Amino acid sequence: MPFHFTLPTTSTVSFSQHYTSPSYPSLPLSCTTHRGILRDSLKAHKRLSPLAQGANIKHIINVTTEYISYLQFLQEALKSGDVSLIPTTPEIETEWRPTLSSSTRFGITQSERRKGKGLEYEVFWAYSTLAYAHTIQARALLMEFLSPTTSSPDSAASPLLPQATNHVLTSAQIFQYLLTLTPPIATAGVEKNSIPVNICEPMLSSLASISLASATLLAVLRTDPYPTYLAITGLPGSKKNNDIYSKEYLYSPPPPPTGVKAMLYSRLCIAASEHAVRAQGVISNLIRTGAINEEYVRYLEDLKRVAKARGCRFLGVDAEAQGRLGEGLGWIQLGKEFLGGTIHNSFPNDDKEKKTLASRMEKLRLSKSPPPPTSQSSSSSTQNSAGVLPPNLDPCTVHSELQTIEGLDAKWSKTNDKLIFEKVPATNSLVSKIPGGREIHDIKAYCPVKLGNESINTLRRGGIEGTSVYSQQQDWSSGGYPGSSDEEDGGKGSSYQVPGGYY
Repeated sequence: MPFHFTLPTTSTVSFSQHYTSPSYPSLPLSCTTHRGILRDSLKAHKRLSPLAQGANIKHIINVTTEYISYLQFLQEALKSGDVSLIPTTPEIETEWRPTLSSSTRFGITQSERRKGKGLEYEVFWAYSTLAYAHTIQARALLMEFLSPTTSSPDSAASPLLPQATNHVLTSAQIFQYLLTLTPPIATAGVEKNSIPVNICEPMLSSLASISLASATLLAVLRTDPYPTYLAITGLPGSKKNNDIYSKEYLYSPPPPPTGVKAMLYSRLCIAASEHAVRAQGVISNLIRTGAINEEYVRYLEDLKRVAKARGCRFLGVDAEAQGRLGEGLGWIQLGKEFLGGTIHNSFPNDDKEKKTLASRMEKLRLSKSPPPPTSQSSSSSTQNSAGVLPPNLDPCTVHSELQTIEGLDAKWSKTNDKLIFEKVPATNSLVSKIPGGREIHDIKAYCPVKLGNESINTLRRGGIEGTSVYSQQQDWSSGGYPGSSDEEDGGKGSSYQVPGGYY
């Protein structure tokens, strides 16, 4: 599961107070207008419920893309001389709220915005926001893919997973593209005024790596039967809504990949683990100084462990299918070591039935049977109050992978102890046999957002395309909007609805 980003928010700014253009008279005004739409959209998105945020993220992607097209055109026009700074006017300064920094560092709390000068600072934040939005959209599609209504024996044919993969790869392309741009200049001599963690070069490189790792794991998820099995049998009310699928997975689950396909999937998982290790390594100094959000640090560690353990699981499944049950158990135990332990046993007094994967999953489902959710959304049952999947259903959590591995371990150990009697090799002897990683995706060059010819012609004529009603109500002197407040926590100032159906 891709990382659960929190979208940043920003303060007001007026480009008209800093830039003028005889060639494009309305360009500074247009940038201010579209930035104001993005600012209000981000503030409104922050106050939505988790389910509503998933539905609203497409709007965030659209308004961010629209704003970036005007912002980059302004930057290009400034370099070409079509736009110039207003004399005696200081360089433009914008503020954004970091979301990946630690709670407190150098006296700065996460709730405080960070100022930066120049258009480069604004470009980095705008593109980062777009990349976060694409990742959040991928998470929403994955939660729908893993919901009981879409998780079925033929769910591999669902278009949701390819769509989620495309969004994650787009995020990776954006992060990689930002690494090619000139970074914003930090204020020298004052450490707390340095470049925020979200847009510093090590973090951007780390984010590109974890996006590639997530996209690689999604390629494996398509034909991995176990996450689908957990999604169907591990939810309250799933048996009622998916009785046929539940029984089919319970008594005759789809065969896991074996042979060459199992080796391929194992190598893909190892490649995802290597990307996670790379993402962790480039920000090691920031982690050591406590500059990064603990949630992101934990995600990197979990992603690395889950990917490597899943690679071992595929190797074990292939060995068991070829009659080498002892070796299969060795791979499963090695995967458990990578995950770092065992899950808590919910049924300590039932040692016989807990040894089979089917009985454990069935008991887990029955033990979590409160009244069915009252929400009319069928996919809402897969999300908790934080808008994420429960740990036992998220296929990229340590709990979910450990649950699967322990289920296979119990099932195969029972067979080996009663029928096969094969020797289980030591895990340290299997470490050297782990295959090298294999890439399935590459980060292609990102095509920057361009402003259309029709919009450019409108700017030449001095008009503001699609924002005439909105611009008439704008207080351009302060960059503020009617009814909007600079404070994002509390109050009703952000309830203003933009004409034209933006909300």
